[in-house]
Amino acid sequence: FDKRGRLYLADFGFTREEQDRRSIILAQTPQLVGTYSYFSPEKVRHLLGLTVARPEDVPDTYAGDVYALGMVMFEVLTGPHAFPGETDIATLLQITDRVRYPLSPRKLAKSIPKNLDLVFQKALAYDPKKRYPDAGVLFDAFKTTLSVSPFRACLTPP
Repeated sequence: FDKRGRLYLADFGFTREEQDRRSIILAQTPQLVGTYSYFSPEKVRHLLGLTVARPEDVPDTYAGDVYALGMVMFEVLTGPHAFPGETDIATLLQITDRVRYPLSPRKLAKSIPKNLDLVFQKALAYDPKKRYPDAGVLFDAFKTTLSVSPFRACLTPP
């Protein structure tokens, strides 16, 4: 938090192993740095070699950032992660499984209004072209939705 109370989120790509295997942060591969469970489906497809392009040839886009931010928000409001794989590869395979989409936090937290659930579904769309164009537009949609349908999140610590 800064002096004005604004929260900043950063992932520095440090490698550390925790008891929870989903928390392993990937830093050994120079072109792919981050936490597996927040990678977008398109990034995971490239990581696993499920596309023609090599991972280092795929530029990061705002769509991937929107997905990762949406996933953080999903987890904050619901408690568990959307893809609770027992291993890293299980998590990656869940992320690329189209059957699991659209992601709906309302399935885990009934207190989330339907229109806010739609904001999440758009932010976490499988197809990057169907996501918000950038984090600012996602924030505006989130803020507008909350001004119309305020709610109290009933969060349970994980």
